[in-house]
Amino acid sequence: SFREKIEIKIEKGSPNEHQIILNGQGNYDYKSKSYGDLVIVLKEKEHQTFTRRGYDLYITLDISIIEALSGFETHIKHLDKRELYIRTEEIIENGMVKVVKYEGMPRDNTNLLKGNLYIKFNVTYPKVISSKQKKLLRKLFEMKQMSDTTKQPCVLSDVNSESTQE
Repeated sequence: SFREKIEIKIEKGSPNEHQIILNGQGNYDYKSKSYGDLVIVLKEKEHQTFTRRGYDLYITLDISIIEALSGFETHIKHLDKRELYIRTEEIIENGMVKVVKYEGMPRDNTNLLKGNLYIKFNVTYPKVISSKQKKLLRKLFEMKQMSDTTKQPCVLSDVNSESTQE
């Protein structure tokens, strides 16, 4: 058995299933009396933060309801270890997607052409807020205060898979 160490340069941004062909570096074929090609197929590892589609990157960012309404700033650690500074003062709706142009994967080895980074926002809500906080929110948003009534309200229940089946 013959072993040889081969060094391969993998370009940044190389896509999944990309093939690197090393001519004449494969097994020896006794019939043709020549060496075949060594074909290396890249397998992309799943990342815990980013998802890749082509040259574009996707990330989901959790923000609180207060941040969604009043603005926020944060940093995202990019794959190349840079910190991207994200800041907005606009109202962000749950599920909204924003793009940071040219912060995706490199399209060539010069790093000049890049895909985009898409950020999907997941707005989180507090599990509970006090009566005082509710009154303050209603006042802040100039909403009518809840009436103290003797009427019996309907019961609102959580929906589960059993109650939606007919």
